Amino acid sequence: MLNVVFHNLERSELVKSAAVERFWQLEERFPRLQNCKITLTFEMENSPTKPGADLFSVTFYCNDGYFAGLKMKKHSDDLYAALWDLTDTLQLKLHKFRRKSRSRKIHQVRRFLQKQQEQFSA
Repeated sequence: MLNVVFHNLERSELVKSAAVERFWQLEERFPRLQNCKITLTFEMENSPTKPGADLFSVTFYCNDGYFAGLKMKKHSDDLYAALWDLTDTLQLKLHKFRRKSRSRKIHQVRRFLQKQQEQFSA
């Protein structure tokens, strides 16, 4: 479930549809994301004291599910570039998260089998 929030920025269906499309592609690669509550926050920082372009940021937060507690934030001068950067980096992080959890499970099974072996040999 994807919840899109806008801070200091007008609600835009175009931005929301781009976000939904990008996260739909991520959900295809990582099916466990479908059961997660995801909050995607789009923000704009516009300083009245600093001249120059606005700074856009996109924040990803997974509230529950397999990837619970996963948080990531990306900034850019362009809102869509920040979204693209976030999803690309998030894909790498999800791969890493999945690999780590898989190796932890393998390690636990090996430790369990080793304990079983020690009990039977003693």
